[in-house]
Amino acid sequence: MAQENKFIQSLKKNAQLGKLVALEELYEINLNSIYTLILRLAGNKSLAELITKNTLVTAWKEIKVNGPDDLTFSEWLKNIAVKIAIDELRNSSDPERKNNAKDDRPEDPPSEGLEQAIADLDNESRIILVLNKIENKSFLNISRLLSKTESDIEKKMSDAIARISNSITNAESSTNINELSATMPNELEADIEVLQNALDEIMEIRFEEIQESKDEIDAEELKEFRQHEERKKEERRKEAEERKKENKTSKLLKGPKFNKKIVLRVVLPIVTLVFLVYFFTSTATWKASSTSGNPLLNKAAFTSFVDINPGDLITTDDISTAIVEIPDVGKIKLLNGTSFKRLKKNNTCELLQGSAFINAKGTKRILSVVIPEAKIENFNSNAKYSIRTDTRGNTDIELEAGWLRVISGNNQTIFQGHYNLKILRGSGASLPYYSGSGFELITLLEEYLFGGRRGTTLNRILASSTEKENITLWNLLQRVTPEQKGAVYDKLYELVPHPDSIEKKEILNLNPDALQGWLEEIKW
Repeated sequence: MAQENKFIQSLKKNAQLGKLVALEELYEINLNSIYTLILRLAGNKSLAELITKNTLVTAWKEIKVNGPDDLTFSEWLKNIAVKIAIDELRNSSDPERKNNAKDDRPEDPPSEGLEQAIADLDNESRIILVLNKIENKSFLNISRLLSKTESDIEKKMSDAIARISNSITNAESSTNINELSATMPNELEADIEVLQNALDEIMEIRFEEIQESKDEIDAEELKEFRQHEERKKEERRKEAEERKKENKTSKLLKGPKFNKKIVLRVVLPIVTLVFLVYFFTSTATWKASSTSGNPLLNKAAFTSFVDINPGDLITTDDISTAIVEIPDVGKIKLLNGTSFKRLKKNNTCELLQGSAFINAKGTKRILSVVIPEAKIENFNSNAKYSIRTDTRGNTDIELEAGWLRVISGNNQTIFQGHYNLKILRGSGASLPYYSGSGFELITLLEEYLFGGRRGTTLNRILASSTEKENITLWNLLQRVTPEQKGAVYDKLYELVPHPDSIEKKEILNLNPDALQGWLEEIKW
Protein backbone atom coordinates (compact mmCIF):
# COMPACT_ATOMS: atom_id res chain seq x y z
CA MET A 1 0.00 0.00 0.00
CA ALA A 2 1.28 3.48 -0.84
CA GLN A 3 2.27 5.63 2.11
CA GLU A 4 0.91 9.09 2.87
CA ASN A 5 2.98 11.90 4.34
CA LYS A 6 2.03 13.53 7.63
CA PHE A 7 0.29 16.38 5.84
CA ILE A 8 -2.16 14.03 4.07
CA GLN A 9 -2.58 11.90 7.20
CA SER A 10 -3.49 14.98 9.22
CA LEU A 11 -6.02 16.12 6.61
CA LYS A 12 -7.56 12.63 6.48
CA LYS A 13 -7.90 12.48 10.25
CA ASN A 14 -9.57 15.91 10.40
CA ALA A 15 -11.86 15.02 7.49
CA GLN A 16 -13.01 11.92 9.38
CA LEU A 17 -13.82 14.18 12.31
CA GLY A 18 -16.14 16.16 10.01
CA LYS A 19 -13.86 19.12 9.23
CA LEU A 20 -14.98 20.32 5.81
CA VAL A 21 -11.88 22.47 5.31
CA ALA A 22 -9.65 19.38 5.54
CA LEU A 23 -11.94 17.42 3.21
CA GLU A 24 -11.91 20.25 0.66
CA GLU A 25 -8.09 20.26 0.73
CA LEU A 26 -8.05 16.49 0.08
CA TYR A 27 -10.54 16.92 -2.75
CA GLU A 28 -8.40 19.61 -4.39
CA ILE A 29 -5.35 17.33 -4.23
CA ASN A 30 -7.21 14.34 -5.75
CA LEU A 31 -9.69 16.05 -8.09
CA ASN A 32 -7.81 15.63 -11.37
CA SER A 33 -6.85 11.98 -10.80
CA ILE A 34 -10.42 11.03 -9.83
CA TYR A 35 -11.91 12.95 -12.75
CA THR A 36 -9.46 11.30 -15.19
CA LEU A 37 -10.43 7.80 -14.00
CA ILE A 38 -14.15 8.59 -14.22
CA LEU A 39 -13.84 10.26 -17.64
CA ARG A 40 -12.18 7.15 -19.03
CA LEU A 41 -14.79 4.89 -17.44
CA ALA A 42 -17.68 7.02 -18.74
CA GLY A 43 -16.27 8.06 -22.13
CA ASN A 44 -18.37 11.19 -21.85
CA LYS A 45 -17.36 14.56 -20.38
CA SER A 46 -20.72 15.75 -19.02
CA LEU A 47 -21.49 12.36 -17.48
CA ALA A 48 -17.98 12.20 -16.01
CA GLU A 49 -18.45 15.59 -14.35
CA LEU A 50 -21.76 14.43 -12.84
CA ILE A 51 -20.23 11.19 -11.53
CA THR A 52 -17.22 13.08 -10.14
CA LYS A 53 -19.53 15.44 -8.25
CA ASN A 54 -21.58 12.52 -6.92
CA THR A 55 -18.38 10.74 -5.86
CA LEU A 56 -17.24 13.72 -3.81
CA VAL A 57 -20.64 14.11 -2.14
CA THR A 58 -20.86 10.37 -1.40
CA ALA A 59 -17.33 10.34 0.05
CA TRP A 60 -18.29 13.12 2.45
CA LYS A 61 -21.31 11.10 3.60
CA GLU A 62 -19.26 7.93 4.12
CA ILE A 63 -15.97 9.20 5.55
CA LYS A 64 -17.15 9.27 9.18
CA VAL A 65 -18.80 5.84 9.23
CA ASN A 66 -16.93 3.98 6.49
CA GLY A 67 -13.69 5.92 6.12
CA PRO A 68 -10.36 5.03 4.51
CA ASP A 69 -9.02 3.06 7.51
CA ASP A 70 -5.92 1.26 6.17
CA LEU A 71 -6.33 2.61 2.63
CA THR A 72 -4.80 5.86 1.45
CA PHE A 73 -7.38 8.58 0.87
CA SER A 74 -6.81 8.48 -2.91
CA GLU A 75 -7.32 4.67 -3.04
CA TRP A 76 -10.47 4.94 -0.95
CA LEU A 77 -11.86 7.75 -3.11
CA LYS A 78 -11.09 5.80 -6.30
CA ASN A 79 -12.99 2.79 -4.98
CA ILE A 80 -16.05 4.98 -4.40
CA ALA A 81 -15.66 6.53 -7.86
CA VAL A 82 -15.53 3.11 -9.58
CA LYS A 83 -18.68 1.86 -7.80
CA ILE A 84 -20.67 5.02 -8.57
CA ALA A 85 -19.46 5.04 -12.18
CA ILE A 86 -20.48 1.39 -12.69
CA ASP A 87 -23.95 2.02 -11.20
CA GLU A 88 -24.44 5.15 -13.29
CA LEU A 89 -23.29 3.51 -16.52
CA ARG A 90 -25.55 0.53 -15.96
CA ASN A 91 -28.48 2.95 -15.78
CA SER A 92 -27.48 4.91 -18.87
CA SER A 93 -28.26 3.79 -22.40
CA ASP A 94 -25.48 3.39 -24.94
CA PRO A 95 -27.32 5.25 -27.77
CA GLU A 96 -27.77 8.29 -25.55
CA ARG A 97 -24.14 8.13 -24.48
CA LYS A 98 -22.90 7.86 -28.06
CA ASN A 99 -24.98 10.83 -29.15
CA ASN A 100 -23.17 13.02 -26.63
CA ALA A 101 -19.75 11.40 -26.57
CA LYS A 102 -18.11 13.13 -29.51
CA ASP A 103 -19.39 16.58 -28.62
CA ASP A 104 -18.56 16.19 -24.93
CA ARG A 105 -15.14 14.57 -25.25
CA PRO A 106 -12.41 17.02 -24.30
CA GLU A 107 -9.49 17.84 -26.56
CA ASP A 108 -7.10 15.06 -25.67
CA PRO A 109 -3.31 15.00 -25.45
CA PRO A 110 -1.04 13.08 -27.90
CA SER A 111 -2.62 9.68 -27.05
CA GLU A 112 -5.97 10.94 -28.36
CA GLY A 113 -6.34 7.91 -30.68
CA LEU A 114 -6.37 5.46 -27.79
CA GLU A 115 -8.49 7.76 -25.60
CA GLN A 116 -11.10 7.97 -28.35
CA ALA A 117 -10.98 4.26 -29.13
CA ILE A 118 -11.61 3.43 -25.45
CA ALA A 119 -14.44 5.99 -25.26
CA ASP A 120 -16.13 4.38 -28.28
CA LEU A 121 -16.38 0.97 -26.59
CA ASP A 122 -19.64 -0.15 -24.99
CA ASN A 123 -19.93 0.63 -21.28
CA GLU A 124 -18.99 -2.80 -19.93
CA SER A 125 -16.01 -3.32 -22.26
CA ARG A 126 -14.72 0.16 -21.48
CA ILE A 127 -14.97 -0.41 -17.72
CA ILE A 128 -13.09 -3.71 -17.96
CA LEU A 129 -10.32 -2.31 -20.16
CA VAL A 130 -9.79 0.85 -18.10
CA LEU A 131 -9.75 -1.00 -14.78
CA ASN A 132 -7.39 -3.72 -16.02
CA LYS A 133 -5.02 -1.94 -18.40
CA ILE A 134 -4.88 1.51 -16.81
CA GLU A 135 -5.79 0.93 -13.15
CA ASN A 136 -4.07 -2.51 -13.00
CA LYS A 137 -6.99 -4.28 -11.32
CA SER A 138 -7.11 -8.07 -11.63
CA PHE A 139 -9.80 -9.98 -13.53
CA LEU A 140 -10.94 -11.42 -10.18
CA ASN A 141 -11.40 -7.92 -8.72
CA ILE A 142 -13.27 -6.72 -11.81
CA SER A 143 -15.49 -9.83 -11.87
CA ARG A 144 -16.61 -9.04 -8.31
CA LEU A 145 -17.37 -5.42 -9.19
CA LEU A 146 -19.43 -6.39 -12.25
CA SER A 147 -20.92 -9.60 -10.77
CA LYS A 148 -19.60 -11.69 -13.66
CA THR A 149 -17.30 -14.67 -13.99
CA GLU A 150 -13.59 -14.23 -14.68
CA SER A 151 -13.96 -16.03 -18.00
CA ASP A 152 -16.64 -13.50 -19.05
CA ILE A 153 -14.30 -10.68 -18.11
CA GLU A 154 -11.39 -12.20 -20.06
CA LYS A 155 -13.57 -12.68 -23.16
CA LYS A 156 -14.85 -9.10 -22.97
CA MET A 157 -11.26 -7.88 -22.63
CA SER A 158 -10.13 -9.84 -25.71
CA ASP A 159 -13.04 -8.46 -27.75
CA ALA A 160 -12.28 -4.91 -26.58
CA ILE A 161 -8.61 -5.20 -27.52
CA ALA A 162 -9.54 -6.57 -30.97
CA ARG A 163 -11.90 -3.63 -31.59
CA ILE A 164 -9.28 -1.13 -30.49
CA SER A 165 -6.67 -2.87 -32.66
CA ASN A 166 -8.92 -2.39 -35.67
CA SER A 167 -9.30 1.33 -34.99
CA ILE A 168 -5.66 2.05 -34.15
CA THR A 169 -3.25 0.78 -36.79
CA ASN A 170 -0.25 0.34 -34.48
CA ALA A 171 -2.21 -1.54 -31.80
CA GLU A 172 -2.27 -5.21 -32.84
CA SER A 173 -1.93 -7.05 -29.58
CA SER A 174 -2.37 -6.89 -25.84
CA THR A 175 1.29 -5.89 -25.52
CA ASN A 176 0.79 -2.92 -27.80
CA ILE A 177 -2.24 -1.87 -25.80
CA ASN A 178 -0.08 -1.94 -22.68
CA GLU A 179 2.57 0.17 -24.38
CA LEU A 180 0.00 2.66 -25.63
CA SER A 181 -1.73 2.95 -22.25
CA ALA A 182 1.65 3.76 -20.67
CA THR A 183 1.84 6.86 -22.90
CA MET A 184 -1.54 8.16 -21.74
CA PRO A 185 -1.33 11.12 -19.34
CA ASN A 186 -1.72 10.29 -15.66
CA GLU A 187 -4.15 13.16 -15.15
CA LEU A 188 -6.50 15.29 -17.21
CA GLU A 189 -7.62 18.61 -15.80
CA ALA A 190 -11.09 18.81 -14.31
CA ASP A 191 -13.23 21.94 -14.41
CA ILE A 192 -12.97 23.58 -10.97
CA GLU A 193 -16.78 24.01 -11.03
CA VAL A 194 -17.11 20.24 -10.50
CA LEU A 195 -15.50 20.63 -7.08
CA GLN A 196 -17.43 23.82 -6.30
CA ASN A 197 -20.76 22.17 -7.18
CA ALA A 198 -19.95 19.21 -4.94
CA LEU A 199 -19.01 21.50 -2.05
CA ASP A 200 -22.18 23.53 -2.54
CA GLU A 201 -24.28 20.36 -2.28
CA ILE A 202 -22.35 19.17 0.77
CA MET A 203 -22.88 22.51 2.52
CA GLU A 204 -26.60 22.44 1.76
CA ILE A 205 -26.95 18.88 3.11
CA ARG A 206 -24.98 19.74 6.24
CA PHE A 207 -27.07 22.86 6.85
CA GLU A 208 -30.29 20.85 6.54
CA GLU A 209 -28.94 18.26 8.97
CA ILE A 210 -28.16 20.96 11.53
CA GLN A 211 -31.62 22.49 11.15
CA GLU A 212 -33.36 19.12 11.53
CA SER A 213 -31.33 17.95 14.51
CA LYS A 214 -31.14 21.42 16.07
CA ASP A 215 -27.49 20.73 16.91
CA GLU A 216 -25.34 23.61 17.97
CA ILE A 217 -22.86 24.57 15.30
CA ASP A 218 -19.29 25.14 16.48
CA ALA A 219 -17.33 28.28 15.71
CA GLU A 220 -15.12 26.68 13.07
CA GLU A 221 -18.05 25.20 11.18
CA LEU A 222 -19.90 28.51 11.37
CA LYS A 223 -16.84 30.16 9.87
CA GLU A 224 -16.91 27.63 7.02
CA PHE A 225 -20.58 28.37 6.31
CA ARG A 226 -19.91 32.09 6.27
CA GLN A 227 -16.94 31.68 3.94
CA HIS A 228 -19.11 29.53 1.71
CA GLU A 229 -21.83 32.18 1.60
CA GLU A 230 -19.29 34.90 0.85
CA ARG A 231 -17.91 32.86 -2.01
CA LYS A 232 -21.40 32.32 -3.40
CA LYS A 233 -22.13 36.05 -3.19
CA GLU A 234 -18.90 36.81 -5.02
CA GLU A 235 -19.76 34.26 -7.72
CA ARG A 236 -23.23 35.76 -8.15
CA ARG A 237 -21.71 39.25 -8.39
CA LYS A 238 -19.29 38.13 -11.10
CA GLU A 239 -22.08 36.33 -12.97
CA ALA A 240 -24.18 39.51 -12.90
CA GLU A 241 -21.25 41.54 -14.25
CA GLU A 242 -20.70 39.00 -17.03
CA ARG A 243 -24.38 39.08 -17.99
CA LYS A 244 -24.26 42.88 -18.04
CA LYS A 245 -21.29 42.80 -20.42
CA GLU A 246 -22.99 40.19 -22.60
CA ASN A 247 -26.16 42.33 -22.79
CA LYS A 248 -24.16 45.37 -23.92
CA THR A 249 -22.40 43.32 -26.60
CA SER A 250 -25.73 41.81 -27.67
CA LYS A 251 -27.32 45.27 -28.10
CA LEU A 252 -24.37 46.38 -30.21
CA LEU A 253 -24.65 43.42 -32.57
CA LYS A 254 -28.47 43.48 -32.85
CA GLY A 255 -28.78 47.04 -34.16
CA PRO A 256 -31.10 47.00 -37.22
CA LYS A 257 -28.82 49.10 -39.44
CA PHE A 258 -25.80 46.85 -39.09
CA ASN A 259 -24.81 44.73 -42.05
CA LYS A 260 -23.51 41.30 -41.02
CA LYS A 261 -20.36 41.59 -43.15
CA ILE A 262 -19.59 45.02 -41.71
CA VAL A 263 -19.96 43.65 -38.19
CA LEU A 264 -17.61 40.78 -38.95
CA ARG A 265 -15.00 42.83 -40.80
CA VAL A 266 -15.05 46.07 -38.85
CA VAL A 267 -16.81 45.87 -35.49
CA LEU A 268 -15.49 42.52 -34.26
CA PRO A 269 -11.80 43.40 -34.78
CA ILE A 270 -12.40 46.63 -32.85
CA VAL A 271 -14.18 44.77 -30.03
CA THR A 272 -11.34 42.24 -29.93
CA LEU A 273 -8.72 45.00 -29.80
CA VAL A 274 -10.56 46.78 -27.00
CA PHE A 275 -10.83 43.52 -25.07
CA LEU A 276 -7.11 42.78 -25.46
CA VAL A 277 -6.16 46.28 -24.36
CA TYR A 278 -8.49 45.97 -21.38
CA PHE A 279 -7.23 42.50 -20.49
CA PHE A 280 -3.56 43.39 -20.53
CA THR A 281 -3.76 46.86 -18.99
CA SER A 282 -6.62 46.77 -16.49
CA THR A 283 -5.63 46.45 -12.85
CA ALA A 284 -7.49 46.45 -9.57
CA THR A 285 -7.92 49.77 -7.77
CA TRP A 286 -5.42 50.26 -4.95
CA LYS A 287 -6.41 52.69 -2.20
CA ALA A 288 -4.27 54.56 0.33
CA SER A 289 -5.23 56.52 3.42
CA SER A 290 -3.33 58.36 6.10
CA THR A 291 -3.25 56.85 9.61
CA SER A 292 -1.13 59.64 11.10
CA GLY A 293 0.59 62.84 9.98
CA ASN A 294 0.68 63.86 6.31
CA PRO A 295 2.06 61.14 4.03
CA LEU A 296 2.70 62.12 0.41
CA LEU A 297 1.41 60.63 -2.82
CA ASN A 298 3.74 61.82 -5.59
CA LYS A 299 4.78 64.75 -3.32
CA ALA A 300 1.14 65.78 -2.62
CA ALA A 301 -0.24 65.30 0.92
CA PHE A 302 -3.32 63.12 1.38
CA THR A 303 -5.52 62.08 4.29
CA SER A 304 -8.62 60.20 3.10
CA PHE A 305 -8.69 57.35 0.60
CA VAL A 306 -6.90 58.06 -2.67
CA ASP A 307 -6.31 55.85 -5.70
CA ILE A 308 -2.79 54.53 -6.28
CA ASN A 309 -1.93 54.00 -9.93
CA PRO A 310 1.02 52.05 -11.37
CA GLY A 311 4.15 54.18 -10.95
CA ASP A 312 2.77 56.20 -8.01
CA LEU A 313 5.11 56.79 -5.06
CA ILE A 314 4.05 57.10 -1.41
CA THR A 315 6.44 58.53 1.18
CA THR A 316 6.06 58.92 4.93
CA ASP A 317 8.22 61.08 7.18
CA ASP A 318 9.15 60.67 10.85
CA ILE A 319 5.62 61.47 12.08
CA SER A 320 3.38 60.03 9.36
CA THR A 321 2.08 56.56 8.49
CA ALA A 322 -0.32 55.20 5.87
CA ILE A 323 -2.39 52.15 4.90
CA VAL A 324 -2.51 50.69 1.38
CA GLU A 325 -5.44 48.40 0.58
CA ILE A 326 -5.23 46.01 -2.39
CA PRO A 327 -8.41 44.10 -3.38
CA ASP A 328 -8.12 40.31 -2.88
CA VAL A 329 -4.46 40.76 -1.84
CA GLY A 330 -4.43 42.40 1.58
CA LYS A 331 -3.34 45.51 3.46
CA ILE A 332 0.08 47.11 3.77
CA LYS A 333 0.84 49.46 6.65
CA LEU A 334 3.62 51.90 5.82
CA LEU A 335 5.48 53.04 8.94
CA ASN A 336 7.60 56.16 9.52
CA GLY A 337 10.33 57.07 7.03
CA THR A 338 9.15 54.77 4.26
CA SER A 339 9.22 55.03 0.45
CA PHE A 340 6.76 52.70 -1.32
CA LYS A 341 5.94 52.39 -5.03
CA ARG A 342 3.24 50.57 -6.96
CA LEU A 343 4.67 48.79 -10.02
CA LYS A 344 2.97 48.14 -13.34
CA LYS A 345 2.79 44.37 -12.96
CA ASN A 346 -0.41 43.23 -11.22
CA ASN A 347 -0.20 42.86 -7.43
CA THR A 348 3.43 44.00 -7.37
CA CYS A 349 4.99 46.84 -5.39
CA GLU A 350 8.44 48.01 -4.32
CA LEU A 351 9.70 48.94 -0.87
CA LEU A 352 12.55 51.33 -1.59
CA GLN A 353 13.31 52.16 2.01
CA GLY A 354 11.70 52.04 5.45
CA SER A 355 9.31 49.64 7.17
CA ALA A 356 6.06 47.97 6.18
CA PHE A 357 3.72 45.48 7.81
CA ILE A 358 1.82 43.27 5.36
CA ASN A 359 -1.36 41.39 6.22
CA ALA A 360 -2.30 39.01 3.40
CA LYS A 361 -3.91 36.43 5.69
CA GLY A 362 -6.90 34.69 4.14
CA THR A 363 -6.66 36.55 0.81
CA LYS A 364 -7.18 35.16 -2.69
CA ARG A 365 -4.16 36.42 -4.63
CA ILE A 366 -0.39 36.49 -4.29
CA LEU A 367 1.44 39.74 -3.52
CA SER A 368 4.97 40.39 -4.82
CA VAL A 369 7.18 42.92 -3.01
CA VAL A 370 10.41 44.04 -4.66
CA ILE A 371 13.21 45.02 -2.26
CA PRO A 372 16.92 45.70 -2.84
CA GLU A 373 18.58 42.43 -3.95
CA ALA A 374 15.41 40.32 -3.87
CA LYS A 375 11.69 39.81 -4.47
CA ILE A 376 9.26 38.53 -1.81
CA GLU A 377 6.22 36.43 -2.73
CA ASN A 378 3.58 34.71 -0.62
CA PHE A 379 4.33 30.98 -0.91
CA ASN A 380 0.61 30.65 -0.26
CA SER A 381 -2.09 33.33 -0.03
CA ASN A 382 -1.99 33.42 3.75
CA ALA A 383 0.88 35.46 5.19
CA LYS A 384 1.50 38.20 7.76
CA TYR A 385 4.97 39.71 7.88
CA SER A 386 7.03 42.86 8.35
CA ILE A 387 9.85 44.23 6.19
CA ARG A 388 12.52 46.73 7.22
CA THR A 389 14.94 48.12 4.63
CA ASP A 390 17.66 50.47 5.88
CA THR A 391 19.39 53.32 4.03
CA ARG A 392 22.19 50.98 2.91
CA GLY A 393 19.74 48.58 1.25
CA ASN A 394 19.90 45.78 3.83
CA THR A 395 16.54 44.14 4.61
CA ASP A 396 15.10 42.17 7.54
CA ILE A 397 11.94 40.08 7.10
CA GLU A 398 9.98 38.80 10.11
CA LEU A 399 7.26 36.31 9.16
CA GLU A 400 4.48 36.08 11.72
CA ALA A 401 2.24 33.57 9.92
CA GLY A 402 1.97 31.72 6.61
CA TRP A 403 4.76 31.01 4.15
CA LEU A 404 7.01 33.20 2.02
CA ARG A 405 9.25 32.65 -0.99
CA VAL A 406 12.20 35.04 -1.45
CA ILE A 407 13.98 35.06 -4.81
CA SER A 408 17.48 36.57 -4.73
CA GLY A 409 19.75 36.07 -7.71
CA ASN A 410 19.84 32.34 -8.48
CA ASN A 411 18.70 31.39 -4.97
CA GLN A 412 15.17 30.71 -3.80
CA THR A 413 14.39 30.69 -0.08
CA ILE A 414 11.15 29.30 1.37
CA PHE A 415 10.24 29.66 5.04
CA GLN A 416 7.27 29.66 7.40
CA GLY A 417 5.81 31.70 10.24
CA HIS A 418 8.06 32.45 13.23
CA TYR A 419 11.09 32.52 10.94
CA ASN A 420 13.14 35.57 9.96
CA LEU A 421 15.41 36.31 7.02
CA LYS A 422 18.15 38.86 6.32
CA ILE A 423 18.99 40.12 2.83
CA LEU A 424 22.31 41.96 2.56
CA ARG A 425 23.03 44.55 -0.10
CA GLY A 426 25.72 43.19 -2.42
CA SER A 427 25.44 39.63 -1.06
CA GLY A 428 21.78 38.62 -1.33
CA ALA A 429 19.63 36.48 0.95
CA SER A 430 21.09 34.71 3.95
CA LEU A 431 19.35 31.64 5.41
CA PRO A 432 16.03 31.80 7.27
CA TYR A 433 16.32 31.26 11.00
CA TYR A 434 13.80 30.44 13.72
CA SER A 435 12.88 33.56 15.71
CA GLY A 436 13.93 31.76 18.91
CA SER A 437 17.33 30.69 17.56
CA GLY A 438 20.36 31.92 19.45
CA PHE A 439 22.49 34.83 18.28
CA GLU A 440 25.45 32.47 17.78
CA LEU A 441 23.60 30.31 15.24
CA ILE A 442 22.33 33.36 13.33
CA THR A 443 25.90 34.68 13.12
CA LEU A 444 27.21 31.27 12.00
CA LEU A 445 24.71 31.18 9.12
CA GLU A 446 25.93 34.53 7.82
CA GLU A 447 29.56 33.52 8.33
CA TYR A 448 29.01 30.32 6.37
CA LEU A 449 27.49 32.10 3.36
CA PHE A 450 29.48 35.32 3.35
CA GLY A 451 32.54 34.79 5.59
CA GLY A 452 34.49 32.19 3.64
CA ARG A 453 34.97 29.68 6.51
CA ARG A 454 32.60 27.02 5.21
CA GLY A 455 34.15 23.84 6.64
CA THR A 456 34.38 24.52 10.37
CA THR A 457 31.33 26.80 10.36
CA LEU A 458 29.04 24.14 8.85
CA ASN A 459 29.99 21.63 11.54
CA ARG A 460 29.07 24.12 14.25
CA ILE A 461 25.74 24.92 12.52
CA LEU A 462 24.79 21.24 12.35
CA ALA A 463 25.85 20.60 15.93
CA SER A 464 23.69 23.42 17.30
CA SER A 465 20.61 22.81 15.08
CA THR A 466 17.45 21.36 16.60
CA GLU A 467 14.06 20.45 15.13
CA LYS A 468 13.15 24.14 15.32
CA GLU A 469 15.82 24.80 12.68
CA ASN A 470 14.48 22.22 10.19
CA ILE A 471 13.42 24.92 7.69
CA THR A 472 16.90 26.44 8.01
CA LEU A 473 18.51 23.08 7.20
CA TRP A 474 16.11 22.44 4.29
CA ASN A 475 17.21 25.71 2.70
CA LEU A 476 20.86 25.17 3.66
CA LEU A 477 20.83 21.85 1.80
CA GLN A 478 20.36 23.82 -1.44
CA ARG A 479 23.19 26.28 -0.71
CA VAL A 480 26.05 24.04 0.47
CA THR A 481 28.84 22.62 -1.69
CA PRO A 482 28.24 19.19 -3.28
CA GLU A 483 30.69 17.63 -0.80
CA GLN A 484 28.71 18.95 2.18
CA LYS A 485 25.20 17.95 1.07
CA GLY A 486 25.45 14.52 2.66
CA ALA A 487 26.18 15.94 6.12
CA VAL A 488 23.25 18.38 5.95
CA TYR A 489 20.95 15.65 4.60
CA ASP A 490 21.87 13.30 7.47
CA LYS A 491 21.19 15.96 10.11
CA LEU A 492 17.83 16.98 8.63
CA TYR A 493 16.77 13.35 8.15
CA GLU A 494 17.65 12.72 11.81
CA LEU A 495 15.30 15.55 12.84
CA VAL A 496 12.47 14.99 10.31
CA PRO A 497 12.68 11.85 8.11
CA HIS A 498 11.28 12.32 4.64
CA PRO A 499 8.61 9.91 3.26
CA ASP A 500 9.87 6.49 2.11
CA SER A 501 8.75 7.30 -1.43
CA ILE A 502 11.59 9.85 -1.64
CA GLU A 503 15.11 8.59 -2.25
CA LYS A 504 18.24 10.14 -0.79
CA LYS A 505 19.86 10.53 -4.22
CA GLU A 506 16.86 12.60 -5.37
CA ILE A 507 17.43 15.02 -2.51
CA LEU A 508 21.19 15.19 -3.09
CA ASN A 509 20.50 15.93 -6.77
CA LEU A 510 18.08 18.68 -5.63
CA ASN A 511 15.12 17.14 -7.42
CA PRO A 512 12.34 19.78 -7.06
CA ASP A 513 9.52 17.25 -6.48
CA ALA A 514 11.55 15.39 -3.85
CA LEU A 515 12.47 18.63 -2.06
CA GLN A 516 8.84 19.75 -2.11
CA GLY A 517 7.73 16.38 -0.74
CA TRP A 518 10.18 16.68 2.15
CA LEU A 519 9.05 20.25 2.80
CA GLU A 520 5.44 19.05 3.09
CA GLU A 521 6.61 16.52 5.68
CA ILE A 522 8.48 19.22 7.60
CA LYS A 523 5.40 21.47 7.57
CA TRP A 524 3.45 18.81 9.49
